[in-house]
Amino acid sequence: MMLKKRYKVIVSYNGNRYHGWAKQPKVITIQQTIENAFYTVFKKKIKIFCAGRTDKKVNALGQVFHFDWDEKLKIKALAILKAINCVLPPDIHLIRIYSVANNFHARFDAKWRIYQYFINVGPQYDPLSFSSVYQYNKPLDLKKINQVKKMFLGRKNFLSFSIDSRKKKKDLIKTIKEIKIVKNKSIIKIEIKGNHFLWSMVRMIVGCFIAFNENKITKKQICDCFTHPEKGKSRFRAPANGLMLYKVIY
Repeated sequence: MMLKKRYKVIVSYNGNRYHGWAKQPKVITIQQTIENAFYTVFKKKIKIFCAGRTDKKVNALGQVFHFDWDEKLKIKALAILKAINCVLPPDIHLIRIYSVANNFHARFDAKWRIYQYFINVGPQYDPLSFSSVYQYNKPLDLKKINQVKKMFLGRKNFLSFSIDSRKKKKDLIKTIKEIKIVKNKSIIKIEIKGNHFLWSMVRMIVGCFIAFNENKITKKQICDCFTHPEKGKSRFRAPANGLMLYKVIY
């Protein structure tokens, strides 16, 4: 029987060339790449569990995962971190490692997740930031977007802003605690803090903001998305490359 020690790790990655976090057959993913790195260094199959599975091309600054380690292997935590980073590709990097209680779970113990979405509203397309900033390259009226921002706050059924296939109503109720929208020169940052998120939920909220700015959806239609929720009802979804999992709070 393995005497296990559980570790929590903060990892950053550029998701541009990956098919999301979760392992899938015949494609490259973040989870598979990290687990392969563990096997390359230690010749042991280590399974990792994340705070939230990011989609294809989505980035992360503060993704969190946990894994169990055999205490018989007398290797210090920092040594594990450094060894794995040595074999990981340059677009994935383990930032910190912490010893945690054996009942800690990266996903189920998370209280809040903070996502950030970046939009280039300047006239100049920027290929150097393409993998992390949506090249919208048109003005966005933040005063207008702020008119509907409050409609998304609180505990609501967000099925209309998702392509999630879950059917139980309790699984579709999520809480958005805070939405911040700031502009720095030609870049707009939309930060959304919530307890949990459905599949593509952040991208569809941002897409709705942009659509409202373009007069493609009205306040009444947004309200109807909440009062009569249907899968993908909003239909507007911002590109994945502008999205980043910024931080997970425990």
